[in-house]
Amino acid sequence: MANYIMCLSIFRCALPLILVVCIVFRPCLLSAIYLLLLLLLPLIPTPSTQTMAGITGIYLKIVIAISVIALVAQVAFQTVLFCLPPYAYFLENCGELERYLRYAGFIRLNGVSIISATTWLTPEIILCIGSAIVYAILKKLTIEETDAIDNVIRLPKVTSERRLYGLALSIGKYLSLTSLCVAAILRPSVPGGLYFFVFLCATTWWACKKRLRRGFAILLRVLMVVVFFHICALYGYQLQWSQESLPGNSTYARYFGLTPLMRVQCNDPRNFLWVEDEWASYLNPFALILLYYIIAAESKLLLMPQLRKRPSAFSRFEDGYNGPLQRANRLSHRRTVHGTSRQRWQSATRKVRVRIPFIFAPSAHPFLPAIYKLS
Repeated sequence: MANYIMCLSIFRCALPLILVVCIVFRPCLLSAIYLLLLLLLPLIPTPSTQTMAGITGIYLKIVIAISVIALVAQVAFQTVLFCLPPYAYFLENCGELERYLRYAGFIRLNGVSIISATTWLTPEIILCIGSAIVYAILKKLTIEETDAIDNVIRLPKVTSERRLYGLALSIGKYLSLTSLCVAAILRPSVPGGLYFFVFLCATTWWACKKRLRRGFAILLRVLMVVVFFHICALYGYQLQWSQESLPGNSTYARYFGLTPLMRVQCNDPRNFLWVEDEWASYLNPFALILLYYIIAAESKLLLMPQLRKRPSAFSRFEDGYNGPLQRANRLSHRRTVHGTSRQRWQSATRKVRVRIPFIFAPSAHPFLPAIYKLS
């Protein structure tokens, strides 16, 4: 269990943080690939003995391979520039070739500041080393878990695991609704209005003592697609071409919540200039990523069949469930129904017993003596 928690923490917390660091400071094609890897991460199963031999291990190997290829490409590009003296003579500021290479993530290094050079070159180094370390640690933890299972008699822990998942499921509902509200109010826009509408509908449904179950999970899965494209659009808008095509003060940019967070100037387009804006604009991308991760985890838990069959104690409590009281009410209701039916049966039996002597008694019928005389 301890190995599982460590694997969960490394895979769901440490690796996303590494990817975020490699993404936020350098908007380009290479970082966009890392963004896709970040958004695919919630859909990958948690590392275990089986998943490390399957899709999770493949995903980690893909991350390592992409980071190595990007690092080799950076080294190769700088080598080519050095081999064609004078260094980068054909790359002019805001020229067509220079712009395309900068959009891809490759720049010339002559005359650039140390901060800008670090911003452009370190993401590949960080991701290459970090992903390799994460893969090695997860591989070792899963192997140790396998050895522990082989050497120790494992008692069934279905009940405890179900309680743990049930607790995570119940807490996830509160986190999902809170993250929807926060993502909606930070930057009012059309996607933000959709998040707020889902928040209002879900909280109203829940307030009416209805459970958030499979339908809510399907709604979250659909909302994941909207959040995915919202994050990608917001990230792509940080490029110079996007801001020139659609200015930040335009109507459509404001409608869809596209806010420029960094700009470049053609005197030296390799230096990113952060836009002076309110704090909500800078917090909005992180709130969207957090929303994406939370609703992905919550919808996955809601769609698990073993949790739909039998809700946990915490979920019963949050839905207004009171086990002993409900059982007492059901028992008293059964006793009442049983007692009522029994009383009705006894009353009917007494009536039948009273009517039978009445029917066969001669004095009960005034015409019987006349009939006897005629006979």
